[in-house]
Amino acid sequence: MSISLRDFPADIIFSVFAFCDISNVLSIAKTCKYLHGLGFEKSVWMELLTDLKRRCFLDEVYTPVLHQLFTEELVNLVKRVLLGPETWSSDAHPQVVRQFTVHPTTKQHITPHEDSCKFFHRGRFLLYNNNGYTKCWDVVADTLLWVHQPTEEHTTAYEFAAELRLDGGQSLLIMICLLKYVLFTVH
Repeated sequence: MSISLRDFPADIIFSVFAFCDISNVLSIAKTCKYLHGLGFEKSVWMELLTDLKRRCFLDEVYTPVLHQLFTEELVNLVKRVLLGPETWSSDAHPQVVRQFTVHPTTKQHITPHEDSCKFFHRGRFLLYNNNGYTKCWDVVADTLLWVHQPTEEHTTAYEFAAELRLDGGQSLLIMICLLKYVLFTVH
């Protein structure tokens, strides 16, 4: 007695797909019409894209809400990750989809290392150094999240880095390298 793939409940096949990457799902889906149909079920692509998002391949800020998309749109998101946006093709006409403006206060006429900024977590947050303060700004919410001012005189943040930690909640890990000026007086 031989067992056909059609004899397996779809839930078992979906469980197998859950342990596969996108390449394997596509390869399995090419084998027969039955697996092709299951391989292009929305739930399979939701799982694949959720995994990509968890591993930071999808931009949290610009990725639409996955469960609101059709299967074809989910597949197109994967194509975008692999091939880049359609605007990279020669016949595309790019347009601004979203624009965020932040309103940090800044001081003019300071040295370059005292007036620097970096985006992190795929552009969601802006960490910048200005006027003796190091600040973290949420670009999407246009809100100031964190401020640091060195406690010692003649000290400024020379370099900084940040990482979003996914540890149940969401927390930011920020590292600052301070530079202490030595002032000399000439007699």
